[in-house]
Amino acid sequence: MVRATSICPPYYGGGQQAKQKKSDYIFFIDADTHVDDKELLRELMTYDRKFCWPDVKLASKYPTVEPKASRYLNSGAFIGYAPEIWQLLQPSIENLEDDQLYYTKSYLNEELREKLGMKLDVESHIFQNLNGAKDDVKLDVDLDTNRGTLKNINFLTTPSVIHGNGPSKVELNAFANYLANTYNHKCLICQENRLKLDEKNLPIVTLALIGITPVPFFDMFLNHTAYIHYPKNRMHLFIYSGVEYLDAMAKSHLKKYEEEYLSAKIVLSTDQFDERRARQLAVQQAKQKKSDYIFFIDADTHVDDKELLRELMTYDRQFIAP
Repeated sequence: MVRATSICPPYYGGGQQAKQKKSDYIFFIDADTHVDDKELLRELMTYDRKFCWPDVKLASKYPTVEPKASRYLNSGAFIGYAPEIWQLLQPSIENLEDDQLYYTKSYLNEELREKLGMKLDVESHIFQNLNGAKDDVKLDVDLDTNRGTLKNINFLTTPSVIHGNGPSKVELNAFANYLANTYNHKCLICQENRLKLDEKNLPIVTLALIGITPVPFFDMFLNHTAYIHYPKNRMHLFIYSGVEYLDAMAKSHLKKYEEEYLSAKIVLSTDQFDERRARQLAVQQAKQKKSDYIFFIDADTHVDDKELLRELMTYDRQFIAP
């Protein structure tokens, strides 16, 4: 039997998992981890990582590994036989104790390491940490089977457990859109918990159109945004023209449509606002107008789907970007 151990709030450190009932195997994972394979029963094995943490002074005590391998232990996930793990947890970890440091010191005890058969997955056969390993991995998606796999390109391995440790949770979130049968020519997770718009009370949107460089067809770009299927009386318009070449077209568009929007503001090249200040001003305007959303569209992008804004809203996310 495999016992799935879950750490839920309040979380007091690594001591909690030591108090679970006995099992044949124990597979421990942090919540910021993605599992892509059910066939994981192996000897006692734990994560590797690129950095020695939390005590960098212990780095020199680790066994050496070949270049590009991950040398240091990470306690974010491990799997092994329960009896050996119970021995590893004697004495048990205190609730406020650092489990990472506890397991590190246990692993660096050569006698204990040999006795329990502890190994680090230094070549990412099972476990893959993402922090510090951005250039070590590659996502492959088979469009015939819709199956995505994450590969370690240094060792040509296909790890089953992907850990978004530290600041790498954004990368984990992106990869998770294609792993574990979450992709079928579109993101299946994105289809969950979709928001249904209330047509009688649609959100207020600030539409921010940003022209930074003298792009061609700027007038067509502006006209396409005017055809977005969303009532203009629920939108505030903001136009930024950062170069003189775009100014006349921006003013012409404003003159044509400004009465249809809740409000309209234009910033021309003569106002001498750089891009950063212009975007900040757009956000400031959205806040002042109490907009529910701000929809940025740069002039080098053409909106051909009239339903785009409505569809983006139904995903009910705080931020959506390409």
